[in-house]
Amino acid sequence: MAGEKVTSKIGCNCKLYEQIKQEQKEADKTRMKRIFDDNSLINESLKKANFKNFEKDRFPAAYKTAADYVRNFDLADPANLFFQGPFGTGKSHLSVSISKALVALGYSSVFISLPKLYTKIRSTYNKDSEMTEDQLMQALFKVDLLVLDDIGAEGETKGWSIGKAFEIIDQRSGKHNIYTTNLSSDDFESSRDTA
Repeated sequence: MAGEKVTSKIGCNCKLYEQIKQEQKEADKTRMKRIFDDNSLINESLKKANFKNFEKDRFPAAYKTAADYVRNFDLADPANLFFQGPFGTGKSHLSVSISKALVALGYSSVFISLPKLYTKIRSTYNKDSEMTEDQLMQALFKVDLLVLDDIGAEGETKGWSIGKAFEIIDQRSGKHNIYTTNLSSDDFESSRDTA
């Protein structure tokens, strides 16, 4: 009708927009946690590992390196970490802690023990497997961070397992990766010589 005054709001409802944005962020975090939980193969003793329960007084340099890795994580600037040392020095604990911290920030991550990965890959060869080897490998190739734990624990220095490890490492080139091993530099050198 002519002469009637109509009022309307132009622009965004910023409060609603922020609420939707926050809900989307929470949904992304939930999805990233599900990816981590569904695809990670973690020993029972490490399931509760995090930065808060790490003995940082025993290994302050390793703790700082791990915390800095999370703080500086940037998809545009991929970085790798290599934790090497004897059993009980916190390599796996810190790697799980990094993984969990990044998942909480909305990144995708998978933590996987290399010997358990080989078992998982072999299980895909079963005709009743719910996942193919290609699907498993694609999941590993796509995550923002992949942690390969216990390199060398499988005891094989050549053959099928080394080929699979190389395939994963090669496909992950240019992405964030963390590797852990109990092997010394001499162990790597001698396995290279026998391969």
